[in-house]
Amino acid sequence: MRPKIEAATGGEHGPAADKPRAKQHMPSIIAEGIEIVGDLMAETEIQVDGTVRGNLKANHVIIGHTGMVDGSIEAENATIDGTISGDTVAKYAALEANARIKGGITVSGDLTMVSGARLDGKVTMKHPGSSGAHAADEKLSAATPNDGNKPGSSQANIGHRAA
Repeated sequence: MRPKIEAATGGEHGPAADKPRAKQHMPSIIAEGIEIVGDLMAETEIQVDGTVRGNLKANHVIIGHTGMVDGSIEAENATIDGTISGDTVAKYAALEANARIKGGITVSGDLTMVSGARLDGKVTMKHPGSSGAHAADEKLSAATPNDGNKPGSSQANIGHRAA
């Protein structure tokens, strides 16, 4: 008699079939050279290396250095190293060196901006759990400061402090 290989290797029948399988979420990637016109929504991660002309809503949005979004972004986490023309709302946002943003950013957690990133818009810090904006809204229209002794080493980190 031949042994059942399916049961031993976790095929569709046998003990392994009774165990719940963990969902593996792969990011949705808009590759360089691809242009999408329309709104995109995902429960997990969207990475844009191409062009999106529309709004993005996802748990984690990554705009790569070749990525361009002409629309708004809403995410738990936003990592931006490309170009955005529109507003961004996130709990946490990181603006990388190639980030070029024309529009507002609203965060309820932390905002990190590394040297080289450009932001032309209003930064609004919201207190977690409130709908009102932090009293210290800032208007930024320049590059982040750069330490003359260490090119590319400066970083602005804007976050909430306990009152």
